[in-house]
Amino acid sequence: MKALLIALLITSTTVLSSQTAHPSNGEFKKLKCGLYKNQAGDIGFKTSTLLDDLGNHAITYQQYVYLLDKDDQRGYQPVAFREVVDTKSFKILNLFYCKDKNYIYAIHYTSGGAVFNATKQIDPKSFHPFGNSTYGSDGTNIYYRTEIMKMADQKSFKVITDSENRAYDKNNYYLNGEILPLKDARVMGFDQMKKKNRK
Repeated sequence: MKALLIALLITSTTVLSSQTAHPSNGEFKKLKCGLYKNQAGDIGFKTSTLLDDLGNHAITYQQYVYLLDKDDQRGYQPVAFREVVDTKSFKILNLFYCKDKNYIYAIHYTSGGAVFNATKQIDPKSFHPFGNSTYGSDGTNIYYRTEIMKMADQKSFKVITDSENRAYDKNNYYLNGEILPLKDARVMGFDQMKKKNRK
């Protein structure tokens, strides 16, 4: 599953960068939920795309999402936000997660803007992210983006303060959802960060 998500990110950076706002469809205006809508009815998420090596950016509106559920016939193909999202219940949870009454959305930022993955396999009612990180929980499972971390301990799991991708529990250290060997964790200063978390 992780290999598939990585492949999707690599290919979608190019594909989805061409599937953003088109000038002829009118200006995007902000909705109460934090998404944007234009005159044509397109729904977009405001982000930016890298224009050059100097770090110049341009505002763009991501209008497509990948549905990750195997039972969805549209799965693993870019689907227009307007066909999927419920704007009345949509809520931005942090930099990396959003939800509506049907889906949890995981945001992957790229130089071309942002890629959205959505799943119904996580309960939107009980799900919450850990701070402003790529980790979340529904009270039963710990998730890295939309993947269950089967090895994580629900009761003791914590995210390193001011980190989006570093975490630990009573058994392991984690980096990007993967167990980090203790030797590597020490080299990267995880043990010191863990002590600061306790203060």
